[in-house]
Amino acid sequence: EGGGESASEISLSLDNTDFSINSTTCLSTLSEGSSCSITISSTPQSPGSKIGTLSVTYKNSGVTKSEERLLSGNGLELGKIVNDPSSYSFGARPMSQAIYKTITINRISSRNTYLYSGSFFTNDHFFFRGGVFPGIGGSCSYSTYISSCNVVIGFRADSLAVENGELKIRYHNGKEYVYSATLLSGEGMNTGNISVSPSPFNFNDTIQGTQSSKSVVLTNSGTLDVDNFTVSNLSSPFSYNGGSYPGTDGDCIGSLAIGASCELNLIFAPETTGLQQQSLAITFDNGYETVSNVSTLNGVGLTQAILSLTEGNPFNFGSVSVGSHRDQIFTVTNVGDIEAAELSGSFDSVFNFSGGSFPGNNGTCSERLQSSGNCSVEIRFSPTQAQSYQGYFRLNYYDGVEQKVEIKEVQGAGSL
Repeated sequence: EGGGESASEISLSLDNTDFSINSTTCLSTLSEGSSCSITISSTPQSPGSKIGTLSVTYKNSGVTKSEERLLSGNGLELGKIVNDPSSYSFGARPMSQAIYKTITINRISSRNTYLYSGSFFTNDHFFFRGGVFPGIGGSCSYSTYISSCNVVIGFRADSLAVENGELKIRYHNGKEYVYSATLLSGEGMNTGNISVSPSPFNFNDTIQGTQSSKSVVLTNSGTLDVDNFTVSNLSSPFSYNGGSYPGTDGDCIGSLAIGASCELNLIFAPETTGLQQQSLAITFDNGYETVSNVSTLNGVGLTQAILSLTEGNPFNFGSVSVGSHRDQIFTVTNVGDIEAAELSGSFDSVFNFSGGSFPGNNGTCSERLQSSGNCSVEIRFSPTQAQSYQGYFRLNYYDGVEQKVEIKEVQGAGSL
């Protein structure tokens, strides 16, 4: 104020919203020789050059006067990204079953911008697929300028309640950290579920040419009755006991109430050896969609016990003096897949076990011989006359299916 008198009725105004009065020490009056200050902020509402005027109006000696100052500035564009879609409903989904959606992140400003760590969900029923930004299959990354990228998010309900939340993507717009958002919703629904027990299903190891029977249990472990489920057909070496579904001792009829169980009675009848497998598929409408629960049937076909004898066939003891004897050790090997049982031996002519009983004095065999195992028998030739002899050693055993005999022809000559 330099007019010789106090200024009164002081008022301040701006003619452009791209500028604002941030603060002032000026009151309605200002005495002679005093001063006050006005702080103006540039607040551009859009990019580009900005011009404005600050007007100070007051009265001096009853006369209205004004002072003006020209203001100028430049508005810079802020970066901006948006989520597409901006809202998404997963709808009603089976509880504990994850469902996924791809969200596209687009930059709509000409100013470059990039994502910063800190993107999050406001409800933990929603999540990035795999648990980490940008989700399995997503292409976005932090601290990289983007034009367009995507994230893969999921929803999993644990109750029938409606769940609401937001996906918030954090970025810097050139001025501050801000978020773009997608509103999310979803809810759980009751569904049926048929589980198979045990799964995978293992039959006992079974000798080829024989069969074993077992039952599979189907249970509705869901929260909705299941009607009209179907079970896949089976083919050799697996079948339903008795030849048709659900098997002789089975009781499944195609529907299961919540918590109910039923059984399928199955047969494994291998015609070959080794591991054999087949899928058992249970197909049903769970109340939301048609699904299949697949279990694997496993069975191992075995060869019967097979015993062999060493030392050639026939075996010739050669010439032995009458009244004397010669002993020979023969090795017995089980080349089958299972244990041989009920081992014993018999002879004709002048051949026998040394000592007179199985397996001979120096033999090691017993009544059983495990798969891939071996043992020995000791056979004695005791000629009573000066002549040639021919006979047979019969090794008797049970091969797991039936009685078998391994025959060894033996020869020798008695001499004086």
